[in-house]
Amino acid sequence: MEIDKQIKELNNILSKQSSTTSGKDDLNGLAIFEHFIPYELLSRIFCYLKSNELVVCHLVCKRWNEHIKEYVWRKKAELISGQTFPFDEKINWVSYYLLCAKNAFNRNLLLSDKVVARDDNEYDHGAFETIEFDKNENPPPINVMPFPEDLVVNDQIRCSISSPLSSSGAKKSFRIYLLKEGLTEKILNNIQPIIKVSVWFCCKLDAKEADFSCYTRLIGRPYPEDPDASAFVMRSAQFNKRLNNVDQKGKWFQCTFEFKNYGKGLRRIKFYQEASGEVIVGGASIRLVVPDLDENFDKTNC
Repeated sequence: MEIDKQIKELNNILSKQSSTTSGKDDLNGLAIFEHFIPYELLSRIFCYLKSNELVVCHLVCKRWNEHIKEYVWRKKAELISGQTFPFDEKINWVSYYLLCAKNAFNRNLLLSDKVVARDDNEYDHGAFETIEFDKNENPPPINVMPFPEDLVVNDQIRCSISSPLSSSGAKKSFRIYLLKEGLTEKILNNIQPIIKVSVWFCCKLDAKEADFSCYTRLIGRPYPEDPDASAFVMRSAQFNKRLNNVDQKGKWFQCTFEFKNYGKGLRRIKFYQEASGEVIVGGASIRLVVPDLDENFDKTNC
């Protein structure tokens, strides 16, 4: 990977730098054109540099190198993600560099180009057909209530609709490989980000009946350092709903899962959805949140 290669080259260069400074009064890296620059101001300037520009700043001098590695990358990751990361000396600068480069904490992981999405068409299962709408031009499908605001992204609405002709239902699964999304083992094990899952669904007013179900599984390894160790399900949550009453049809419903303190070893997330009848599914999202220090429980709410 290009990022891994860049990190390796940088570490090779830094290892050749001098390991000592010239003395207590050395202002190398803090004085420019005879003007002293406080650490606070220097840190703020660093945080607004692009990631590739900040990497180059490592090479200016030992003081800059140490300050950027020990402080700036974590603060820059906070600036990009809008979240506060607790200080942990076991998490090195590379973890925060990857968070800055891939921004895993500020996006819907289900929309990543590295997600493995698959329609389960075995045994003549129906497929979900993707449909897109423009909020300002196209109305919702016939016999469906207006879209919830959560479904609108940049005035665009992207949904999936199951085929009403499939007796066994439409099925689709998503696999998110967290290490490919810019998260490292140290971030996953030491911070254990909160995982928030959300999905909206509804069926048309003229549908006879419809069913919707989904589940989320957190997959980990008991011994991450052992590549031959078998994966296991760390946590899971499932939701099922039948939409056959008149007051349920045409309305949007939301299902949410939330996982906290799931333990060490998390490596991927599997999200699965299934629908029979003509069900519209939209707004599916999986997002990460840095937990507060006093949050130590799981919550599932549907």
